[in-house]
Amino acid sequence: MEQRGRKSAAALAVVSAGAVSKLPEPPHQLTPAQADIWRIVIASRSADMIDPEAYPVLVEYCRAVVTADQIAEQLAVFDPQWLADDDGLKRWDKLTSMQARSQGVISTLSVKLRLSPSARVRADAAGVIARKGAKRKPWETEGRTASAILRG
Repeated sequence: MEQRGRKSAAALAVVSAGAVSKLPEPPHQLTPAQADIWRIVIASRSADMIDPEAYPVLVEYCRAVVTADQIAEQLAVFDPQWLADDDGLKRWDKLTSMQARSQGVISTLSVKLRLSPSARVRADAAGVIARKGAKRKPWETEGRTASAILRG
């Protein structure tokens, strides 16, 4: 039988077993690297920040991040001496164009998913929110950090 009246602080501090929600698993069509990005994003948000109807946008975000990483790897191994050759210059131009396009896609999708702080917070409330800290309760994270998620 339910207790009548106001609940005590001790009663409010108790978390029922049904209160812990399991984080959604990445869709099967994602590669392992894309699935890692999915897990990091999902774990970094409050339970209600990304609704299931936004999962297709999150899938594309994960793909865009991995693609951007692949382009960055190609640019990291690019030898500046190759710029003396027309083919090297064309390759550099193509890679930097792809990188800029990829950055734009990531930026657009992150705003749509409200991943960046500027998309979630009004400027006048930013200081208050920063002082208060994260809204997620300790039991909502299931003790998993981003590094723990990547380790599996």
